[in-house]
Amino acid sequence: ISITFGALAGYLGGIVDSVVMLLADVVLTVPQIPLLAVLAAFIKLDRAWLLAVLIALLAWPTLLRAVRAQVLSLKEREYVEAARALDLGTPRIVFAEILPNMASYIAMNFTIGMTTAIYAQVGLYFLGLAPLGGDNWGIMLNHAWVRGAVFYKDSLMYILAPVLAISLLQLSMVTMTRSLEDIF
Repeated sequence: ISITFGALAGYLGGIVDSVVMLLADVVLTVPQIPLLAVLAAFIKLDRAWLLAVLIALLAWPTLLRAVRAQVLSLKEREYVEAARALDLGTPRIVFAEILPNMASYIAMNFTIGMTTAIYAQVGLYFLGLAPLGGDNWGIMLNHAWVRGAVFYKDSLMYILAPVLAISLLQLSMVTMTRSLEDIF
């Protein structure tokens, strides 16, 4: 959603840009965590993929705005002007000329989006707004909190284990993204 519509909005401009940015602005004004908390009260979030879809439906405007800004900059470059002069067509120019030059930028923003999604999901499970069944770091933190692990000095690892796992996952994602940036 973000990459396709952000690239097209930035490249085409005009009414397409206005409509896409209006829709993105509307979604951005809705506070995500409170909305997810309200949705969790009305929708049975019994599957992790359902929660992931809800988070994804609310998280796309941030990357869309970043992609659009980069496309606005890249569409003025010489190779895009040459592609326009050759009349290669909008889909080819956007998806074969502009977007491959943004691969590292998209990968870095994807990592930031993943981090935000992980925090949102763990936060909902920690607060008990999603079903506490299955294996999840948020559920582990919720159980540690509910069982009073905060008050016992011997239960430090009970709390730190999911926090360290989240930190290691994020570190590995950032390291992978930096390696991909070197490759791109």
